[in-house]
Amino acid sequence: MRYESPLYLAEQAASLDLLSGGRVRLGIGRGSPEIADGGYRHFGNVPAPGTEPGQMSRDNALRMLAALRGAGVAAPNPEQSISDDLLPIMPQSPTLHERILWGAGNRDTAMWAAEHGLGLTSSTVVIDDTAVSFTGLQRQQIDSFHDDWRQHGWSWQPRVTVARGIESRSVREVTGTEKNVEISGEALGVDFAVGHHLNIAGLAGVHLHPGEESGRVADAGD
Repeated sequence: MRYESPLYLAEQAASLDLLSGGRVRLGIGRGSPEIADGGYRHFGNVPAPGTEPGQMSRDNALRMLAALRGAGVAAPNPEQSISDDLLPIMPQSPTLHERILWGAGNRDTAMWAAEHGLGLTSSTVVIDDTAVSFTGLQRQQIDSFHDDWRQHGWSWQPRVTVARGIESRSVREVTGTEKNVEISGEALGVDFAVGHHLNIAGLAGVHLHPGEESGRVADAGD
């Protein structure tokens, strides 16, 4: 979201969601470290004085989210309108905002996502500076997200995805050799995205039953 125009992105996403019959699930985030020095400035996005790029990204995300939820964004032309109400983006796709996920790099941004009604995408980038193992950090991130989600009382169930595997072993290799325990992805409230040597059973030490390839697997076209 350092590079995006939040209102233009909201209109594009809403249009696509309507054309696809409400099938869009949109992942957004701050963005990975880049080679360019402040490349987002060349796209017209300049942080306000005293604001770092990550905060600008979150501000852009919230502006996009408000537009998707129907908030007015522009005053009407008095020569063309009889109303003083602010004009929303067009078109509107009423439930798309429930299918937006934020790519969080630590527990704080995962909790920020829950606070604002965004789903969570977790990946191999988890940067909390603690002595906890990576799988432990990822589990803490997901648990913190779900705890905060419940506290804020959103009326829909959030989508949580793990975008990459933790190890380069396949599910079949792991489930064929590791001891089974009574837990699966469903218990974590996690969807597992397909690709990049996905190791479902590697997440936070979770092992699946033989023949059980996922708790909830998100199809590549989902």
